[in-house]
Amino acid sequence: MDKALFQPSLKYQILLFVCSGVLLAVVDMGLLFVLTEFAGFNYLISAPISFTVATILNYIVSRHLIFKPGIHTVIVEFHLFFIFAILGLLVNEGIMWLSTSVFGIYYIISKLISSLLIGIFNFISRRLLIFRKRTHTLNE
Repeated sequence: MDKALFQPSLKYQILLFVCSGVLLAVVDMGLLFVLTEFAGFNYLISAPISFTVATILNYIVSRHLIFKPGIHTVIVEFHLFFIFAILGLLVNEGIMWLSTSVFGIYYIISKLISSLLIGIFNFISRRLLIFRKRTHTLNE
């Protein structure tokens, strides 16, 4: 079967997104922990580094396993993906700072809260904007 013709159902996409999200969250949080606890970085420095590594891996997984190519060229798609990732990074930093520095929540718990909220935002933005399909007209 031609991969380009295979379009996973919404339920299947959500399942793949959640599974890959959990795996990549482990990568993200593991790297955050290692950089903070063992390398001595401040958590606000460790968080964007781990977030960036996880985002690069997430693009690869999203592009090849979860969402099939949409209306954008690979270059446009890649740029859109990272624009939304930067928005997610800003939200991540805000949540990390607010919950850890202001409310005194342990930074790993702050990261879990942030990851859940950003995950919802990411799925919606990827499905509806980045990897969206071309709509068909009556003439096609």
